[in-house]
Amino acid sequence: MDIKKYYLEQANRSKISKSFADKFPDTPNEIMKKVRKLIFHPCECIDNFDDENWPRYFTIKELEEKLKKQTPVVGKCREYTLLSVAVMRAKGIPARSRCGFATYFDAGIYEDHWIVEYWNKGWKMADAQKKKYNLTTGEFINGAIAWQLVRKYKFNPSLFGFTGGDCSLGFHYVVGQLIRDVSGLLKDELEYAEESKIMSKGYKLKDEELALFDNVSELVLNDDIEKLKPIFAKLKENIKIGK
Repeated sequence: MDIKKYYLEQANRSKISKSFADKFPDTPNEIMKKVRKLIFHPCECIDNFDDENWPRYFTIKELEEKLKKQTPVVGKCREYTLLSVAVMRAKGIPARSRCGFATYFDAGIYEDHWIVEYWNKGWKMADAQKKKYNLTTGEFINGAIAWQLVRKYKFNPSLFGFTGGDCSLGFHYVVGQLIRDVSGLLKDELEYAEESKIMSKGYKLKDEELALFDNVSELVLNDDIEKLKPIFAKLKENIKIGK
């Protein structure tokens, strides 16, 4: 597989029209700066929650339509990433969404986060939401690295997760972020409301499931997209929409 060509191709959840992409600058950093000005985080605006106080999520098409009408858009790290990636691809810059954990939110905690990876003589990491354009592996670790830190190196899983209003930390979050990271690599970025029991708190992975994700983490770290596709397709059969 030509990995750079693969990440130039648009996908259902990260597709954007050329006419809209043309309104953005041409370089990654400037693209992300404009994205940050267009999208409000829920903490900055409370008008975009549904009846159950659950943040709404948008497809790229919905984001584009709202932004064309100059309608304020509320999004979280996933949406900042998704829009940045979509524009970069439209501009001829190979890019992909990565899901994992950032270490620059709360001291001592690996905080749930999505960031952008784009190609420039190798993969470069950047955070469109936090305006960090040169991330290191120590600042952000993808889902596969997090999995291996917990499984191989015995990191405490209770240090991984989300420390917001519905604080959730633990091994289930490491599982979930690994699956979401795979979804980003395969250009089918899962929303947080899309889950399966295997990603839920209290579920105890069976030995064969642990072995499966050990293998998945290695495939992710090796960028083995073709082998990940059938595995993710099988996992996705059990992923449902719901909190």
